[in-house]
Amino acid sequence: MNPLIYLLVDFENLQPSAADIARVRGEEYRLWIFHGPHQNKFAAEMVVAWQPLGDRVRFIQSTRTGKNALDFHIAFYLGQAQREDASTGRAARYVVVSKDGGFDALFDHMRSLGCSVDKATTIPDALDVAASLGPFIAVEVAEGVAGVRGAQFGGRSATARASKDPAAPKGETLSAAAPHAPAQPKKAATKSVSAARSKMTVEDVEKAITVLRGSPNNRPGDRVAMEHHIMCLLGNKVTMKVVRDVIAELEERKVVTFNGNGVEYKIPKAKKASG
Repeated sequence: MNPLIYLLVDFENLQPSAADIARVRGEEYRLWIFHGPHQNKFAAEMVVAWQPLGDRVRFIQSTRTGKNALDFHIAFYLGQAQREDASTGRAARYVVVSKDGGFDALFDHMRSLGCSVDKATTIPDALDVAASLGPFIAVEVAEGVAGVRGAQFGGRSATARASKDPAAPKGETLSAAAPHAPAQPKKAATKSVSAARSKMTVEDVEKAITVLRGSPNNRPGDRVAMEHHIMCLLGNKVTMKVVRDVIAELEERKVVTFNGNGVEYKIPKAKKASG
């Protein structure tokens, strides 16, 4: 079963085009639109674009305006979605689509619990980011202890077990890990990190150039999206240092140039085969 992919869009901060919305297709997608109290009407072309999503598109309106009002709404619903997915053992990836940069602390905490979460500034970049997020560990927190539901997509851990919480509402259960379960995700994480390649090769750079050359209409729009794009095309089997070394080499060769939040490309032509 494919993981769910949540796109949480700060519609007050940015307005994606109808064409961007139309790219979000598939049963696994959940498109959540967060908008301010003054945004009560949407263009007809936007309605047409998200109509095929049916109940997979959701609208959350803030009752107040002001700095960070929607950011707090996004943070709340992001945590709510993660808990619901973890309680059912369903794998999921979460991408916040916003130009705001205040989510780093929240994301770091969620990643420490095994969540696949990140940010993008456009819908196309968000789709790339979602595709590049690493293996999922469904986590549910009970009494300060992280219980692992599964180490792979849709998997379930034999050590995870459900128990009733006396303080919880009737019918609600929380996951309680077996006595030695908390140590298991640490071992898995250590193994994953040690297996990742930590040195860049010339082949890495050439592969990045080849992929960028072959997808002129689907290139990353900023540095964060570029990092995820490179990580994905290298099979998620390298460290972030390798990814950044590849980007640095692309900059050195003038293949990419970062200008503020944007990226400019100057992809060299493919070499003709000799003979």
